Amino acid sequence: MGQRSAVYEMRRGLMSGSNSTVRRALVERVNAGPQLEGLRPSQCTTRDMFAMVVNPSVLNNVVAYKPIADFMAEHGLENPYNITNETVQSHVHSLLSRYRIYIQNEPQAAPLKIAFLFLCSIVHPTKQIKIEGITLNPSFRDNASFYEADFCTFRGAAEEEGGLEVIYSEKADEKLRQKCGNPLPHELIDASKEERVATCCEFSNLLISMLRIAGIKAELNLVRGETHANVIVTIGNKYYCLDPAEARLERLSVKPDTVVGDNIGIFKHYANEAYWRANQGDLDKAIEMLELLLKWGLNDPIIFNNLGLSFIQRNREGDIDKAIRCFDISIAINKQYLQAVNNKALAMIMSGRLIDAKNYLHEVIDEHPTNAYAYCYLGEVLVKLRYAKEAMRAFNAAITAGPDQVINYIDSIEPADRTFFLWQLMGEAYSRNKDYATARGMFMQAIKMNNRSTAAWLGLAKVNLMERTFISGFIGYGRALLSWISNLLIKNPIPLMVVR
Repeated sequence: MGQRSAVYEMRRGLMSGSNSTVRRALVERVNAGPQLEGLRPSQCTTRDMFAMVVNPSVLNNVVAYKPIADFMAEHGLENPYNITNETVQSHVHSLLSRYRIYIQNEPQAAPLKIAFLFLCSIVHPTKQIKIEGITLNPSFRDNASFYEADFCTFRGAAEEEGGLEVIYSEKADEKLRQKCGNPLPHELIDASKEERVATCCEFSNLLISMLRIAGIKAELNLVRGETHANVIVTIGNKYYCLDPAEARLERLSVKPDTVVGDNIGIFKHYANEAYWRANQGDLDKAIEMLELLLKWGLNDPIIFNNLGLSFIQRNREGDIDKAIRCFDISIAINKQYLQAVNNKALAMIMSGRLIDAKNYLHEVIDEHPTNAYAYCYLGEVLVKLRYAKEAMRAFNAAITAGPDQVINYIDSIEPADRTFFLWQLMGEAYSRNKDYATARGMFMQAIKMNNRSTAAWLGLAKVNLMERTFISGFIGYGRALLSWISNLLIKNPIPLMVVR
């Protein structure tokens, strides 16, 4: 089987530009989007590779770590919540001056109006802002154009209204990300309108720093299993959720227990910095940042997993061994962290330790019988060891355990390196997901490469019957029978996968 290209495109960088031939690895992403369970094809983004990191239960224990200010000063790190930054201060005071009438005409509501004003100022003007559990008086209709009288909704502010027109983007190859990595609030403000991009984390850091300059209590909030970030504002005894990435303001009955301290937010910011750099192909910088975070004193499985992935991608002499050690530590911290479990198998395969990998994967499957990636890697090892029948059983077990994971696994293999068997597996996986149109294409590709594949003909027949193309279905069953007879007579095996 050919090695799979690791295409970095930041966060397609996470990103693009790497000439490495290392295969993409499994990851999970935290605080910037959906959690990812597996590899995507070579054209997918680097965000499929590395995890964005936060571990509130650990990091909130301030006794366990150096004082954040001392650590940052020692290592030359900038605080993303720096309220003394002149750029951010100037932007905030400019907004307050522009909309002073809107703020002053209802003094008791001023803090909430300021918070809403800042939210509007960073949301892109093409977005309407949802307001939940609260009524805002549109008394500033003539003073600003946030309020749309025809629809009674609010929207983000254009640049001429003092807005930044920040665009939500998770691409690694954005100009600002290539310059700054994980943009700080002042870097977002100083950037040209065309370059202003942010994830939910970067949006939230910007809004928090602006709110604090205005004297409003604002904290980072990590929700949905730590896959999304927004801001919690406290005004008196009332709590509000401001979500710039989703353009939403919501009144809350209680303060969420998902709010985290600045030590977590700052740590996460620099973990994400490593995430971006790795996916932009700047692996030396990513490794440097991840190792710095370990000096912070954190034993976080995601950090070790990402460091291992960085070593795999760099793939210099000794890096694969370092990667395996990182995955071992990650697994020791959290035995249920399947990304590290699977990545260790990948590293073992890459290092040529096939017997060790086979034994390890059998242990993994015994402990995690629904881990489809483990079955896929086991099938790959067995193919390399020339155990064809056992490999087929492993891949078929993977289909049963998780069709989506099988699709992701095969997608990580360059199409030119896929044999008929892998196309057939793709067809089975899409068929399990009831995506019959795509499944038909996969089966037809398998048949094109090997018209004696009984399983591919059977799969095609079943798909046609499910889509009520009965004549084609019955013809497919006939061709499957002929191919079975042909295989009995010829007995000339065709390889399941390309082994290189």
